[in-house]
Amino acid sequence: MRPFLLFRPGGGVPESVRAPLERAGSDVLVAGNVEEAVSLAASSQPEVVLVVPPGTVSEAAALLSRLPESGVRPPIFVLEDEGAPHRPAALETIARGPWSRATAALSSGSDDPAPALLLSRVQLTGLLDLWEQVAG
Repeated sequence: MRPFLLFRPGGGVPESVRAPLERAGSDVLVAGNVEEAVSLAASSQPEVVLVVPPGTVSEAAALLSRLPESGVRPPIFVLEDEGAPHRPAALETIARGPWSRATAALSSGSDDPAPALLLSRVQLTGLLDLWEQVAG
Protein backbone atom coordinates (compact mmCIF):
# COMPACT_ATOMS: atom_id res chain seq x y z
CA MET A 1 0.00 0.00 0.00
CA ARG A 2 1.13 3.51 -0.73
CA PRO A 3 1.23 5.89 2.25
CA PHE A 4 -1.22 8.53 3.37
CA LEU A 5 0.22 12.05 3.40
CA LEU A 6 -1.12 14.24 6.19
CA PHE A 7 -0.50 17.97 5.68
CA ARG A 8 -0.95 20.24 8.67
CA PRO A 9 0.56 23.72 8.53
CA GLY A 10 3.05 23.89 11.37
CA GLY A 11 3.22 20.07 11.64
CA GLY A 12 2.16 18.08 14.67
CA VAL A 13 -0.78 16.03 13.35
CA PRO A 14 -3.05 15.01 16.26
CA GLU A 15 -2.82 11.37 17.33
CA SER A 16 -6.61 11.06 16.86
CA VAL A 17 -6.09 11.58 13.11
CA ARG A 18 -2.86 9.66 12.68
CA ALA A 19 -3.34 6.59 14.91
CA PRO A 20 -6.45 5.10 13.22
CA LEU A 21 -4.72 5.21 9.84
CA GLU A 22 -1.65 3.48 11.26
CA ARG A 23 -3.81 0.85 13.01
CA ALA A 24 -5.52 0.20 9.67
CA GLY A 25 -2.12 -0.71 8.24
CA SER A 26 -1.25 2.50 6.41
CA ASP A 27 2.12 4.19 6.43
CA VAL A 28 1.58 7.81 7.39
CA LEU A 29 3.77 10.70 6.29
CA VAL A 30 3.43 14.17 7.82
CA ALA A 31 4.21 17.52 6.19
CA GLY A 32 4.27 20.81 8.07
CA ASN A 33 4.34 23.18 5.08
CA VAL A 34 3.48 23.24 1.38
CA GLU A 35 7.08 22.73 0.23
CA GLU A 36 7.49 19.64 2.42
CA ALA A 37 4.11 18.29 1.24
CA VAL A 38 5.07 18.75 -2.42
CA SER A 39 8.42 17.04 -1.85
CA LEU A 40 6.86 14.09 0.02
CA ALA A 41 4.13 13.75 -2.60
CA ALA A 42 6.72 13.62 -5.37
CA SER A 43 8.96 11.10 -3.62
CA SER A 44 6.39 8.79 -2.02
CA GLN A 45 3.45 8.87 -4.46
CA PRO A 46 0.87 8.85 -1.63
CA GLU A 47 -2.49 7.19 -2.07
CA VAL A 48 -4.31 10.15 -0.49
CA VAL A 49 -3.41 13.60 0.86
CA LEU A 50 -5.40 14.78 3.87
CA VAL A 51 -5.17 18.44 4.88
CA VAL A 52 -5.70 18.67 8.64
CA PRO A 53 -6.82 21.82 10.55
CA PRO A 54 -5.63 24.50 10.82
CA GLY A 55 -5.04 23.69 7.12
CA THR A 56 -7.75 25.06 4.86
CA VAL A 57 -9.05 24.69 1.32
CA SER A 58 -6.79 27.57 0.25
CA GLU A 59 -3.70 25.73 1.53
CA ALA A 60 -4.88 22.54 -0.16
CA ALA A 61 -5.33 24.51 -3.39
CA ALA A 62 -1.78 25.88 -3.04
CA LEU A 63 -0.51 22.32 -2.64
CA LEU A 64 -2.54 21.13 -5.63
CA SER A 65 -1.16 23.92 -7.82
CA ARG A 66 2.42 22.87 -7.00
CA LEU A 67 1.99 19.17 -7.79
CA PRO A 68 3.26 18.16 -11.22
CA GLU A 69 0.56 17.86 -13.85
CA SER A 70 2.17 14.81 -15.37
CA GLY A 71 1.55 11.52 -13.61
CA VAL A 72 -1.22 10.58 -11.25
CA ARG A 73 -2.12 13.15 -8.64
CA PRO A 74 -3.37 11.76 -5.35
CA PRO A 75 -6.86 12.77 -4.26
CA ILE A 76 -6.72 15.64 -1.78
CA PHE A 77 -9.21 15.86 1.08
CA VAL A 78 -9.58 18.78 3.47
CA LEU A 79 -10.81 18.02 6.98
CA GLU A 80 -13.08 20.91 7.88
CA ASP A 81 -16.59 21.79 8.99
CA GLU A 82 -17.58 24.03 6.13
CA GLY A 83 -18.42 22.82 2.65
CA ALA A 84 -16.05 25.37 1.07
CA PRO A 85 -18.27 26.26 -1.91
CA HIS A 86 -15.40 28.02 -3.71
CA ARG A 87 -12.96 25.12 -3.64
CA PRO A 88 -11.22 23.76 -6.74
CA ALA A 89 -13.05 20.76 -8.23
CA ALA A 90 -10.01 18.53 -7.56
CA LEU A 91 -10.40 18.98 -3.79
CA GLU A 92 -12.90 17.28 -1.53
CA THR A 93 -13.88 18.24 1.98
CA ILE A 94 -14.77 15.95 4.87
CA ALA A 95 -16.78 17.37 7.76
CA ARG A 96 -15.52 16.60 11.26
CA GLY A 97 -18.60 14.54 12.19
CA PRO A 98 -18.10 11.89 9.46
CA TRP A 99 -14.34 11.97 10.07
CA SER A 100 -14.85 11.28 13.80
CA ARG A 101 -17.23 8.39 13.05
CA ALA A 102 -14.81 6.93 10.51
CA THR A 103 -11.81 7.10 12.84
CA ALA A 104 -13.86 5.65 15.72
CA ALA A 105 -14.95 2.75 13.49
CA LEU A 106 -11.36 2.13 12.39
CA SER A 107 -10.16 2.18 15.98
CA SER A 108 -12.79 -0.23 17.25
CA GLY A 109 -12.65 -2.65 14.31
CA SER A 110 -16.35 -1.98 13.67
CA ASP A 111 -18.18 -3.16 10.56
CA ASP A 112 -19.29 0.46 10.02
CA PRO A 113 -18.71 1.47 6.37
CA ALA A 114 -17.65 4.99 7.40
CA PRO A 115 -13.92 4.20 7.21
CA ALA A 116 -14.32 4.07 3.43
CA LEU A 117 -14.10 7.88 3.68
CA LEU A 118 -10.51 7.45 4.74
CA LEU A 119 -9.38 4.67 2.47
CA SER A 120 -8.97 4.69 -1.26
CA ARG A 121 -10.40 1.82 -3.25
CA VAL A 122 -6.95 0.25 -3.51
CA GLN A 123 -6.32 0.36 0.22
CA LEU A 124 -9.83 -0.81 1.05
CA THR A 125 -9.44 -3.77 -1.30
CA GLY A 126 -6.07 -4.62 0.25
CA LEU A 127 -7.54 -4.52 3.75
CA LEU A 128 -10.52 -6.67 2.74
CA ASP A 129 -8.13 -9.25 1.26
CA LEU A 130 -6.15 -9.23 4.49
CA TRP A 131 -9.29 -9.64 6.62
CA GLU A 132 -10.45 -12.54 4.43
CA GLN A 133 -7.08 -14.26 4.86
CA VAL A 134 -7.18 -13.83 8.62
CA ALA A 135 -10.82 -14.89 8.92
CA GLY A 136 -10.48 -17.78 6.43
